[in-house]
Amino acid sequence: MRERITFVHGAEDDFDSSQLEVQNDSLYIKSLKAAREDRITFSFEELPQELWRVLKQCHELHIRWTSSLPYASVSPFNARVSPGFHLFYTPQRNRPAYVEDDLFDSSLYMLLK
Repeated sequence: MRERITFVHGAEDDFDSSQLEVQNDSLYIKSLKAAREDRITFSFEELPQELWRVLKQCHELHIRWTSSLPYASVSPFNARVSPGFHLFYTPQRNRPAYVEDDLFDSSLYMLLK
């Protein structure tokens, strides 16, 4: 598993190095006014077999959750996404003949339910 956490703050917001605390295995920032994005990437080997078998048939699958808490956007990231759960799915272009669409779609639905 890989995890990336990104903080984006406005150019007008001050940042002082005294806000930063670095340890061997962590980074702590006090009182940072910023937007936070967490991105987690898994390899197939790290996933349960049921999930792996379904996702192996995807070209892309993006799962996103956006908070309903109000926030001010930061340039150049002014685009907004409506609050809630968002799922973007693209099937493989050349799925094997043995994969039936109805079976695959219902499996994906059951995993996300």
